[in-house]
Amino acid sequence: MTEQDIETMTEEEFEDLVSSEAYGQVAEDVGDLLAAPGVLQRWYATLIKLKSQMESQIADINAQVRSKKQEYLRRGPKFKDEWFQLEANLQERRASHNRLKTRIEDRIREAKGLMGDAGVEPDHLKNRIKFLEGEVERLTLVNADLKKQLRDAGLL
Repeated sequence: MTEQDIETMTEEEFEDLVSSEAYGQVAEDVGDLLAAPGVLQRWYATLIKLKSQMESQIADINAQVRSKKQEYLRRGPKFKDEWFQLEANLQERRASHNRLKTRIEDRIREAKGLMGDAGVEPDHLKNRIKFLEGEVERLTLVNADLKKQLRDAGLL
């Protein structure tokens, strides 16, 4: 795969590639192409979109946990089985969240190194870095909220 191949991908194809790369499911050289000057801004925008979708899914799970916890408690013995199924889903989503958070942090460091490269707008990258650092902080808060829910439920 070349930078030109990536540049000519449809939005859907590119989103699939970015998603796969964020979860470590592509070769390193393909992931490196996402940081190429002609692809970098599109990559950031798509990564932010992916992260936003993931946060939305985590928020949905949090809402589900809150709304169903009392229902499960009232059911008595059924609570444990259903709760553990929901808790397993929550753990899986949280693991996914942490993998993406780590990848974003790695890419923030990489973007800082690219600031002086030809064809890359330094001010644009500075703004992106600042934004992504804020997003990492927000993801950290989401993770803390998930841990609190698990502790409150006696599962941690």
